[in-house]
Amino acid sequence: MTWGETFSLVASFAGGLGFFLLGMHQLTEGLKLAAGGALRRILESSTATRLRALAAGAGMTALVQSSSAVTVATLGFVNAGLLDLRSAVWVVFGSNVGTTATGWLVTLSGFDVDLEAAALPIVGVGTLLQLTGPTKRRGAVGRAIAGLGLFFVGVGFLQESFADLASSVDLSLLRVEGIGGRVLLFFVGVGLTTAMQSSSAAIAVTLTAAAAGALDVAGACTVVIGANVGTTSTALFGAIGATPDARRTALAHTAFNLVAGVVAFSTLPLLLRLLAWLDRWAPGEGIAATVALFHTVFNVLGVLAMWPIAGRLVRWLEARFVLTDELEGAPAHLDAPTLAIPHVALAALAREGWRLFEIARRTLVDALAADDVARRTRVEAFDRLLHAITAAIDRVEGRGLPAEVAVGVRTLLRSTRHLVIVGERSDELIAVPAGSFREALAALLEAAREPDSERLGELYGVLDERFQRRLDELADEGSTGRRPVREVMDEQHVLGEARRAVKHLVRASRELHAIAPTERVGIAA
Repeated sequence: MTWGETFSLVASFAGGLGFFLLGMHQLTEGLKLAAGGALRRILESSTATRLRALAAGAGMTALVQSSSAVTVATLGFVNAGLLDLRSAVWVVFGSNVGTTATGWLVTLSGFDVDLEAAALPIVGVGTLLQLTGPTKRRGAVGRAIAGLGLFFVGVGFLQESFADLASSVDLSLLRVEGIGGRVLLFFVGVGLTTAMQSSSAAIAVTLTAAAAGALDVAGACTVVIGANVGTTSTALFGAIGATPDARRTALAHTAFNLVAGVVAFSTLPLLLRLLAWLDRWAPGEGIAATVALFHTVFNVLGVLAMWPIAGRLVRWLEARFVLTDELEGAPAHLDAPTLAIPHVALAALAREGWRLFEIARRTLVDALAADDVARRTRVEAFDRLLHAITAAIDRVEGRGLPAEVAVGVRTLLRSTRHLVIVGERSDELIAVPAGSFREALAALLEAAREPDSERLGELYGVLDERFQRRLDELADEGSTGRRPVREVMDEQHVLGEARRAVKHLVRASRELHAIAPTERVGIAA
């Protein structure tokens, strides 16, 4: 090959890979924005059993063409308390099965079709929809459609580059034999996925290379195993410094891929015989269809291998990365992947809002106990968490929000404003004197540990009635000279500020209930 031919080949490969990755990103982001609410409803309603959670994870991943997107969505709902870890683990396992749909999409699109010519109209239609409705649902759908077109453009370029390579180079050099060769190809797959941060891209490259004759069936299948194991790097990198639930989910994802990889690698000769038998029923023809089938089969085997040990894995994960009291005020449910999907971000923000509510409530409890040192410490924790919440809202709003998410964010902001007033007035409770008003105040704060909006409203009514009664008593004491007027005015001020603080606590509870009922998020005692 001349230098010019080499440059053209490398440029074609790099461009095809770039279009593929860009298309995958556009497709995933568009579908996340267009179907974020539906994704939430599916995750909430379709994970009651292992099989349903597995099917939900596989189906959603096949739809959005990204196991990472589904894993992030799952993580967000675990963070928000809408999904427990046991269900989330099976959704993640299902997403690994669903990600095999990418290989079938590449295979069934055909290697004898001019994909670029077919894809360009798709890109045009998607771009038109995106431009005519950038802030509407059709804009998100258009982005997904344009992404699908770019996906096919990328596959077309990859096909061309490997076809040119096949006509110019003796590809038999890439066919290594023996256990050493298999290990080498395994690490090629790991390296491809780690470098591109996309197992789908690595598998697409493998399929096009196999179709061009660069790899035989055994070699291509070995690269696919490595690509599947390599995808754990994305999860592990994302879990660094992330929330406890993010780390647990990343470890579950890693455990699945390692187990599936070990099973597939150690039984590869047997699996290849099984594939030879299954090929007669597989859609599509040729080596690419065989490799796509292998990808599906070994992920299903991974699910079967994990089935008996999943319970113990979950129990082990639940004992890891537990937050301690020293971290009060640090966000427990917010991280970059969670904030990437607006509906998921709102769910996580709502749970942090309840944590902020609990810190504010405890601040009032400390003040009523006349423990000003504890109150000040709690106020510092409140400020830390408030800063994290507002910073997260800034990041989410910068992405452009669906209407229902925007409403939820505004509701959350109103609740935080109420809680800020609670903190600002908390020191006044230190001076609340003994009596029926103080008793009603203590009862309301105790009930707010597990806030029920109606119950808090009733208790606030009792508090307000005793407040008015005490004001009348103070007015009588001051006017008859039984107490100095200055003392009367000071107590009136203290009672008024305490009543105001509790009123805003109740209002914050109502606002938070509008976006996340407490029984769904589990307020800590």
